[in-house]
Amino acid sequence: MACLRRIAALLLLIGLPGWGAITRTARGTIQIKGGASLETDCSGDFDPADTDRIIAIFASDGTSISTANWIGLGDATLVENASVDNTGNVRTHIVSVSGAGLGSGHVRITQSGTGNARACLTLTLSGGNGLPVFAAASTGTGTGTAASTGSFTCTPNSGADCAWIGGVGAEDNLLGQDAPSWTNPNNAGQQDGTEGGGSTSNITALEGYEIDSGAVTQALAATLESSADWAAVMVTYKEPASGGAVVKDIIMRGVIVRPR
Repeated sequence: MACLRRIAALLLLIGLPGWGAITRTARGTIQIKGGASLETDCSGDFDPADTDRIIAIFASDGTSISTANWIGLGDATLVENASVDNTGNVRTHIVSVSGAGLGSGHVRITQSGTGNARACLTLTLSGGNGLPVFAAASTGTGTGTAASTGSFTCTPNSGADCAWIGGVGAEDNLLGQDAPSWTNPNNAGQQDGTEGGGSTSNITALEGYEIDSGAVTQALAATLESSADWAAVMVTYKEPASGGAVVKDIIMRGVIVRPR
């Protein structure tokens, strides 16, 4: 047994495939109020990795998204993972695409009709085991300071993470607050919004995020600074299972399994 332990320690030192982890990176925000153009370039250019999922949280007081595209060295169409409409007040969308082979560029969102105020937040999720993929979503709408969605579960793959991304669109200028109070997901991310005029002529987009290595069941819960009409979306993304998880478990238990 002592010999097996020495072998196990040696193998761990020389390196086994590790347990993966998802990393979130903020990529920039933009807000636009007025203007005839229906196009919104959501950030400055950045260069995604092949293991990056590019995500945009888009909130507006206008009509729904017509197209969401990657504009740059490569071309790609972002897929809508979830959206919700607080009718006549604010819409919130979360769209995403794999960064594999794209090269430097940015997200451009085009609406299908006039939108006076809109805000967009861009981020990437990079998986230690590979590209994170969409898993599930929940939405909610309402008026007040407590934004929320329905509850659901994300169970990570073996030796991997699950990322929770929350997006809230609010019909107001909420940028005076330091950050909304995020209960679930439990980290405050980016925010941006329009200013000027009456409160209902503005749109603010707010992001929350959380990375978990175990199964979690929760609903989006965010407290806004002031009462507003809101539309909330929460989406989960899962990275592939770690190729080293089973091998690591075998070595740590001091057991050698011979291949057949």
